[in-house]
Amino acid sequence: MKTLTWMALTAMLILLPAFSYPANLGHLRISLIEGDVQVNTEDTEDWAPASINMPLKDGDRIWVPQGSRAELQLRDGTALRLDEKTALDILTLEQDSYQFYLPEGRVYANFRGLRGSFLQIDTLMSPGFLWRPERSTTVTDIMALTASISRIST
Repeated sequence: MKTLTWMALTAMLILLPAFSYPANLGHLRISLIEGDVQVNTEDTEDWAPASINMPLKDGDRIWVPQGSRAELQLRDGTALRLDEKTALDILTLEQDSYQFYLPEGRVYANFRGLRGSFLQIDTLMSPGFLWRPERSTTVTDIMALTASISRIST
């Protein structure tokens, strides 16, 4: 009987770490914050201070006020750097496609997606700017995208 108890205890100690892995952060997380960066989550519908490694999902919004900066990192290694006075809405985060809306501000994107994936950033002035790795297999797309109300002519 003692042997059976000992074996059960040993098996439990060996298998217990397998169930204690960290939670999945999802497709998008905040990797850098400088200043007072705010996040509006779809769950709370209220603005709250952002934190490092905070997971973001569809419907969330991020605001980077003056004097602040933030960097978002996708699971595939793509980095989105948000400059001051930038608002970014997260529209869709899927396995191989990411879509954002930039109502104002500047985003610097370093897209490292795999073949068949794409990154789309919509602005007020265009239906979207699309990055696809198929365009170049040797050079990573590095682009800066700016949304500015002052460019709209009447």
